[in-house]
Amino acid sequence: MVKITLISPPDFGSKYREFLGMVVPPLGLAYIAAVLEQHGYKVSIIDAPALNMTYKDIAKTVYREKPDIIGIQALTPTIYNAFNVAKLVRKVLPETTIVMGGYHPTFADIETLKECKEVDVCVRGEGEYTMLDIVKNIEKQSDFSRVLGITYRNKSGRIVRNPNRPLIKNLDELPFPARHLLPMDRYMVFGMKVPATTIVCSRGCPMRCSFCASSAMYGGVVRFRSPENVVREIEHVKEKYKVKMIAFVDDTFTLFRRWVNRLCDRILERKLDIIWGAAARVDTLNLQTLIKMKKSGCSTLFFGVESGVEFILKNIGKTFTLRKVMKVFEWCRKLGIRIIASFALGFPGETLDTIRRTIEFAKKLKPDFVVFSIATPY
Repeated sequence: MVKITLISPPDFGSKYREFLGMVVPPLGLAYIAAVLEQHGYKVSIIDAPALNMTYKDIAKTVYREKPDIIGIQALTPTIYNAFNVAKLVRKVLPETTIVMGGYHPTFADIETLKECKEVDVCVRGEGEYTMLDIVKNIEKQSDFSRVLGITYRNKSGRIVRNPNRPLIKNLDELPFPARHLLPMDRYMVFGMKVPATTIVCSRGCPMRCSFCASSAMYGGVVRFRSPENVVREIEHVKEKYKVKMIAFVDDTFTLFRRWVNRLCDRILERKLDIIWGAAARVDTLNLQTLIKMKKSGCSTLFFGVESGVEFILKNIGKTFTLRKVMKVFEWCRKLGIRIIASFALGFPGETLDTIRRTIEFAKKLKPDFVVFSIATPY
């Protein structure tokens, strides 16, 4: 039987870890692991950030476990960490197939294979069924020519790019993430030292913010799980892991008010008694929905405000006004919902004056936390 190990590389100096107290499960890997286990495969996950593991620690662990396939999660800010893991794995397990997936290999698949010779396959887009196909082909000792959604090195060393894999239509068909493979006692969200986890309710976003990778990753298509399916997962993590705090980590949790209201109703009907937070957009909310969210346990909302200057918001594809931002923040303060406001400096059209105006606007909003980033073209 083929053995698989999935790795979340070390993430030294993450701003969210240091400032917001965010240590969260790698749900992408846990979803892949769940699908593989569903089909009878033996899987392990190494969550290096949560376990404070060094590269040497990872090398020792994989050498001890000797998996046939290694899957490495790769984001652009941490791509060289992922490359370092691949290089160490190749040294200790020369015959292991090394697969890399995530946002960076999706958008820079050929560059990834050229830059890191140790990587054999890049998974583009959603990885659950692509990884399953990779594992099945390795088990059968077949080539990868018919596996959709990958870019790989063939036996002669030539890089081959297969067609895209269609998006998963019904997210309810996926098993819940394999949290039993993760160090669940290590996770913390919004700085709260209580049993916590993250849950994904949707994939994709139809908004066209110029700086965001989500619409490119999923082609502007958004798919939501049913509120009933999400509530079953909440009940599962409460029962099995005694979870008290949940962060919904969707691109835009509040995209459809009707869906949000249905989910809140289900939480209230089942008296689930949880505290939760999510990412929201001001132009998707009204006071009635916020009241119901608060009643069902919402304690924290993360808003990507981005700029305090109207024409810069327009330049980057934001469709809301500064007046709407102020109104929604006022509602949240009155309801006792904690606010995290995120801004980025350096968008097209930015000047020292607009930077100062954005900082002044952030002060005027009076959020509980504010995060400033530098707009970075990759």
